[in-house]
Amino acid sequence: MFTKEIFGLEYENLVLKLNVSDNRGIDIIRTKIKEFCRKRNESSKFHIKALILDEADSLTESAQEALRRIMEKFSETSRFILICNFPSKIIEPIQSRCTIFMFKYPNYQELLNFIVKVFERKNEDFNLYELESIIYFSDGDFRNILKEIEYSESKKTKNSIYDEKNLIFILDTTAFPRFFCSCKNQNFHLAFTILMQIWNRGISELDITNGLFRATKNLFITEDIKIKILNLLCEIRFRLTNIHCFKKVILYLISRLNIILQKK
Repeated sequence: MFTKEIFGLEYENLVLKLNVSDNRGIDIIRTKIKEFCRKRNESSKFHIKALILDEADSLTESAQEALRRIMEKFSETSRFILICNFPSKIIEPIQSRCTIFMFKYPNYQELLNFIVKVFERKNEDFNLYELESIIYFSDGDFRNILKEIEYSESKKTKNSIYDEKNLIFILDTTAFPRFFCSCKNQNFHLAFTILMQIWNRGISELDITNGLFRATKNLFITEDIKIKILNLLCEIRFRLTNIHCFKKVILYLISRLNIILQKK
């Protein structure tokens, strides 16, 4: 459908699009990709074929080595477009053969415009709270936005405000920032009470640590302190898998945060 819609039926055999995260081993290189490159080009207008490999950074190192050899062998008849989230995971011999384009995350206004257009195409009503929630959980990813919209549609009821994900959104944007503020002001009793109230409402330890991770990203602090807090939260998550007493782990978190936030 991809090539038919964009290039027309005549050019269907000139473009191959694969999500290689579905099959990240060397077999997909030796079968689909190599066979496509070897296939005779019967178009009278175009002499170059294109391969679009999405999630290319998920390929194993052996698969990337095989891909490099194919890129060299069929360089005169084929062009390769590699889409990835982490360019550093692509081996250097492939990187040296590519022109690299870096794309920034979309800003808030771009995300908002995209969501509004999606709702308008669906001819559905929406409110500001719903838009804010979708943007928050999307993490700046358009694909995540579509997933969040599907999620919100499947959960829409009269009492949707009490849905667990909506509750987490409210906590992330109010309670967790208050927790960090309490730690910074050395109001340890309030900080402990905030997290315990969240836990007592049925939010899991994992969701609480995830919320603290997200809240840390929005803190107005220096990057080195932010990294220290994120490292601490990684330690907390590990402790929660080994220590079943949530209260003890939270007390440890608060004591360490006090030290980190008080350092100038």
